[in-house]
Amino acid sequence: MPNCGNLSQDDFDLLLKWFGPDRDASAKKYLEAHERLTRLFRFNGCNRPEDLADEVMDRIAKKPPALDNPNVHIAVLLGYARNVLREHWRERTLVGEERDINEKPSVAGETAIKEISGRCLDGCLERLGEADRRFVLEYHKYEPGGKITHRKAMAEKRQTTLNALRLKASRLKSLVATCVKRCVHSDGRIGTQ
Repeated sequence: MPNCGNLSQDDFDLLLKWFGPDRDASAKKYLEAHERLTRLFRFNGCNRPEDLADEVMDRIAKKPPALDNPNVHIAVLLGYARNVLREHWRERTLVGEERDINEKPSVAGETAIKEISGRCLDGCLERLGEADRRFVLEYHKYEPGGKITHRKAMAEKRQTTLNALRLKASRLKSLVATCVKRCVHSDGRIGTQ
């Protein structure tokens, strides 16, 4: 069980109530949220992700937002997490540590992230219609240095303008990106979107 940080029992009970009225169900939601926050901080290269996840939970417990809609909890958690992450990087910068943009999670973590992302991308592409899926794959399939030539040829073949081709690609890319983000957020379960 994650550390409750600096919380009193009353604060922790209030936090569990924030996750829902049923104590057992809210404890499970708390653990799931804590794990997701830990993964988020680890993914962002933080050297103490569990402590940062505890900090998010501590802040929410001390001043829990009044929410009638439990689906908003994720947005609140991510908002607090974003602030804690900013403070973490600011603190590291002030004590002389520089954030390495290329800093990566552990090899095992990186492999898991790539695996989930790849599975999500494949699943999201499968959800597109056959014609749209073929279009996306063709649009992004070109030889190095031949992107412009390839896309001009695609536009001519489809008897459309290059701008119309770009707009269609942008729309489909946005749909796939949204699907992938949701899928990765739900740990690679494509059916939950």
